[in-house]
Amino acid sequence: DEPEIAPDDLKRLVGALTANGGACPIATLAAPFPDDGPSKGPGSPLDPNCVKVVMDSAGRALYFSRSLIPFPRATDGVVERPSAFLLHLGVYAFRVGTLRKITADAGVGPGRLEALESLEQLRWLDQGLSIKLALADHRVVGIDTPEDYAAFVQRMAAGGAGVTVET
Repeated sequence: DEPEIAPDDLKRLVGALTANGGACPIATLAAPFPDDGPSKGPGSPLDPNCVKVVMDSAGRALYFSRSLIPFPRATDGVVERPSAFLLHLGVYAFRVGTLRKITADAGVGPGRLEALESLEQLRWLDQGLSIKLALADHRVVGIDTPEDYAAFVQRMAAGGAGVTVET
């Protein structure tokens, strides 16, 4: 559901997983929302289909949400600068042992946070796994809704990324 991720950003993802001697169990990509993008509605930080992530000073994910995080209290939730928020790009890199563990634990069922947000990565955080974030140079639009898919098909039909799309 992320067909337009740039190859260089995938290299960053793998680099995040292999950095520090390979101690990281999971890595994923994020990118700031563009300041020239919508401040509300589809594609904005307020869009629940755009998953947001906050990270710590070491570049690890603290939390993922469909809600606006962190909440800009000073502006009562008004987004003045979208680039202050990180969009999660839904692609992951896993260590083999980590992937085996989370697939074996899949039968355990979702935890409270995963059930509330409907975001699988919250299960991994809840289990104590660290998720390293790599910042992508290119913000891309994932395909999460039928409207996203229609827009993707339209971009590809117009010659985007040299991909041929049959409609």
